[in-house]
Amino acid sequence: MKAVWYKATPILMTTLSTILGLLPFLTEGDQEVFWFSLAIGAIGGLLFSLIGVFVVLPVWMLDNNIVSAKR
Repeated sequence: MKAVWYKATPILMTTLSTILGLLPFLTEGDQEVFWFSLAIGAIGGLLFSLIGVFVVLPVWMLDNNIVSAKR
């Protein structure tokens, strides 16, 4: 758990900067189909990965610690 919280700041800063960098491609919308699709896919993937990093990963680590403590 300590490792997850230690790495939270760089993960959030990188994700936020990438999302902010892709926002101009969303404003062009239908004019640039490739860049619009790329921006939507990348932003969606980054936001979904935050769930994995901050919810799923700690649960898996907690489960692993409980199982190893019972042995």
